[in-house]
Amino acid sequence: MKRFLLNKLVRDNIVETCLDMGGKPSYRVLSKDELFQALKNKIQEEALEIAEAEDQENLLEEIADVQEVLLEIMKVSGISQENVILRMKEKNQVKGAFSKAHYIDYVDLPGDCEMAQYCMCFPNKYPEKKDK
Repeated sequence: MKRFLLNKLVRDNIVETCLDMGGKPSYRVLSKDELFQALKNKIQEEALEIAEAEDQENLLEEIADVQEVLLEIMKVSGISQENVILRMKEKNQVKGAFSKAHYIDYVDLPGDCEMAQYCMCFPNKYPEKKDK
């Protein structure tokens, strides 16, 4: 028998599928806090799979996985879909959506403006380029 390390949250029927195939999964049921952390890890895994999707069918599959994980995160966190939609609308009013497809390579900002201050708080995410 071959052993494979998964170390991740899996869909509900996977343990049973492993057993049906003659496998011996070592698993446990996560606490709410552990589940929340596992879901945060899972959403990253699924988002990477969207980036790697090679065709429309695979993309649909991965989007469905992301949506499933998001719904579970909302459930565990006590956040309703209505609140998510409301927050999306609020953000769209202030910052817009993504429909204009704007992509900023870099931006020159006065050092004392709010956006510059925000960027400086996250130097790994928004590194400052000293020379022009």
